[in-house]
Amino acid sequence: MKRPIHIAASNIHGLGATQLVQSLLPALAAVGGDRIGSVFVPETGGLAETSTNLGLTTVKVRRRLPNAISRVAECLFSRRYYRVSGDMLVLGDVPLAIGKKQVVLVHRPHVVSGADTGSGLGNAKVAVSRWLFRHNARHVHRAIAQSDVIGDELRHNFPALDGRVSIIPQPAPFWLTSAERLQNGWGGDRPLRLFYPASAYPHKNHALLHRYAGEFSARDDVHIVTTLEPADSCRATMLMPIGLQDADGMRDQYSRADALLFPSLDESFGLPLVEAMTIGLPILAADRLYARSLCGDTAIYFDPMNGGALDEAIAELQRRLSLGWKPDYTARLALIPRNWNEVAERMIALFDLP
Repeated sequence: MKRPIHIAASNIHGLGATQLVQSLLPALAAVGGDRIGSVFVPETGGLAETSTNLGLTTVKVRRRLPNAISRVAECLFSRRYYRVSGDMLVLGDVPLAIGKKQVVLVHRPHVVSGADTGSGLGNAKVAVSRWLFRHNARHVHRAIAQSDVIGDELRHNFPALDGRVSIIPQPAPFWLTSAERLQNGWGGDRPLRLFYPASAYPHKNHALLHRYAGEFSARDDVHIVTTLEPADSCRATMLMPIGLQDADGMRDQYSRADALLFPSLDESFGLPLVEAMTIGLPILAADRLYARSLCGDTAIYFDPMNGGALDEAIAELQRRLSLGWKPDYTARLALIPRNWNEVAERMIALFDLP
């Protein structure tokens, strides 16, 4: 008889990671059936409601200590926190100190590469996470990366995982299935509307947008919509911060956008790129390996450190759109699982490998 698979998602707080888990849990419940055991989730946030509504055994994890300290204790003394028997699917980057089979989804690029996060506190957290990862690597049965780029970095930075890294990309989140693109297109009769959904982490590179808005302040034919809070953004006219968006808000913004702008310097995957491809939205992307591995030659690329390069990319987008250009993402999307059930099947299958 196969052991139950418990799910550790107690460290999932970010918007992107939360949406990923909210898409994955229903698929795991559908595919895994009675094999899915307890789901460990944060005390606050939407994951507890999602898990409970699915009829799963939900355990809310209360952190009495500051989150960073609590997380270290949880990774070092895991058996005190996870008093269950069976296997464990860890959706929070750092493996736990538990026996049985443990499969870990790694989706924080800095934990993998150790690259500069842009802040001293961020670098300290990454250093601790990487130490914990090495300390607990012996407990990992399989590690899941979302792309070959991150998979290669995992093998390079954590040699103990060699031969135990599986690549499982992910489709667009559950809420995008009902999104519809407006069909009127852009013909130069109004400002070009670019959408960038990202939190205010340094590697998300909002600094480029601020520089661009300053260098090209005379442009009145471009609007850049970001999900930053208004107080986090400069007062440049072309920048339009709208704050964090729920699923309805994201669908609305995607339907109104002329293109996705994605200047991020580093990603484990780049889910907004998949979202844009799913609905046929043109993409302006940083010329980085993660973006090229997802989009191939279908995106318009630019140097993410250069405002002039971004301006040239915007001009190229305007030229193409004025000619009626529509990107064809068919071949790129064929490389990604068709739905979340397929993702869940591939994850669960890892527990049955020797």
